[in-house]
Amino acid sequence: MPDAPTLAGLRSSYRVGEMLNVTCTAYDSRPPARLTFFMNREPVTVSIHEVSLILLGF
Repeated sequence: MPDAPTLAGLRSSYRVGEMLNVTCTAYDSRPPARLTFFMNREPVTVSIHEVSLILLGF
């Protein structure tokens, strides 16, 4: 069973209009995980994003 996704760069609070830069990592997910971020119970519209696939193993 895969581990839960981890978040890096997340703070407990932000100011209105402040940019949020968070990295979410999900290991050993088959099929690949589809991650959605929510703010105040609404899906976050992403203006910039990057997806990286890292294959582990031999």
